[in-house]
Amino acid sequence: MNYVYDITLNFNKELYNFYEWNDDDNIEFYLKIPIFKVEDETIKSFISSDFIIEKNFLNRINNKTELYGKSKVVFNKYSCIFASESKTLAVSFDEKGNSILKSNLSIDEEEDVLEFVKFIKYSLVNYKIKEKKKKEAFITRNESFKKNKIINILKNIYKNKEFSKLRYIFYEIYNEKNTDENVIYSKLINLIENNSSRSNDLYNIFYKQINEKNKV
Repeated sequence: MNYVYDITLNFNKELYNFYEWNDDDNIEFYLKIPIFKVEDETIKSFISSDFIIEKNFLNRINNKTELYGKSKVVFNKYSCIFASESKTLAVSFDEKGNSILKSNLSIDEEEDVLEFVKFIKYSLVNYKIKEKKKKEAFITRNESFKKNKIINILKNIYKNKEFSKLRYIFYEIYNEKNTDENVIYSKLINLIENNSSRSNDLYNIFYKQINEKNKV
């Protein structure tokens, strides 16, 4: 079995680019982790989907990954890196073979791994796609966080029947009055979910209110 040594990974349910890693993420230093060379189409499927691997493969990687704990080396039960000749992806599985966490590599470390992969043989990995993930184009991790936060705020306002606040927000965004709360709520939610350029105005309204509350 081939291994990658001394590498930093950031396993999350969502796959973030290296430049979107946060300081409070669970970023860990791995002493070694198995690596398998696969075709480009395979790794594209792994990146864009939740998938499940066969039991035989799971047994092969069982306790083969080592990382630094607080005071000793610990084992990560089911993890590995997949790499084509152009892309890498680290994946962690549960005991049934379901992909549960993923991590990209840093740019420098990915370049080193891709160079190494040139000299190893392809591996046959039997898997099934469970669910293809929806990826929002041209939206960063921070933008996604703000989007979800604003949607939750709107839902709470609507749930609590703070309709005067909804009408105020709607007027600030569209510069028109509307007394139908259902229409107002639907339009504002759609504005955010569709990543409209006008959604920035909505972000600004809420963050201005949040900042003013924090000053008190």
